[in-house]
Amino acid sequence: NYIDLGKDRASLGPIGVQVDSKAYAAFAIGYLPLPLVDLYAKAGVARWESDARVTGFAIGDLDDSGTEFAYGAGIQARLGSLAARLEYERFDIADTDGAELFSLAVTWTFL
Repeated sequence: NYIDLGKDRASLGPIGVQVDSKAYAAFAIGYLPLPLVDLYAKAGVARWESDARVTGFAIGDLDDSGTEFAYGAGIQARLGSLAARLEYERFDIADTDGAELFSLAVTWTFL
């Protein structure tokens, strides 16, 4: 997975800070197939990167990164090769409240 964690900008007088963050993740997924839907859980690792630029002060650029345990769960409804998924993912980022993602996806399986 590639996850764009977004950009944020703040300023206090002449000092400004802009932060850009992203993550890459890999998961192993286990499915519990039921008659109409599949339940699944996933576990893996996420590599996050955060780049900060400070203007108006002599600090310059601040970069931080790390690799953390990541996990999630979801439900999938299938109709032949077409499926719709509702999913939750989470991983920790140092010195923050972590990153959480809720997603709704449509997939098509070619096999």
